[in-house]
Amino acid sequence: MVVSTGSWTNFTIAALTTDADADYLNTNSTSYVEGRLRGFDFSIPGGATIEGIEITISLASSAGNATAYARARISKDAGSNWSAYDTEVSTTGSISHTFGSPTDKWGLTLSQSEVNDTTNFYVGLEGYETATNRQCRIEYLNVTVHVS
Repeated sequence: MVVSTGSWTNFTIAALTTDADADYLNTNSTSYVEGRLRGFDFSIPGGATIEGIEITISLASSAGNATAYARARISKDAGSNWSAYDTEVSTTGSISHTFGSPTDKWGLTLSQSEVNDTTNFYVGLEGYETATNRQCRIEYLNVTVHVS
């Protein structure tokens, strides 16, 4: 479920399928625009320990002379508090990139029930494009939770 899309278009479609891209059209800014997603419907069993979370995206620039940037963060309380952003990634073409790792808890203490919570566990994804009237495209987003 998409909670907020900022100035992104097709964000809902891109969150649900790989048939469409989420696009942010830069009209004259190098400011990040964030889309927020929740409702992942994880089924992590009770008693499991969260070891790390990965967010994998496909990022593309709509123009070869411009650079698309993206970064990600997570929240376990419906966006009231957020982790720090993971390292920014950029491309002038198209790349797949994974934020986090199998052992990265994003600086948070995460329980099985918090990550399973479809209302309060959020992923925030921000992007921008350096050229005016060009698009930063997120072609897919996948969240993997590592447990023991």
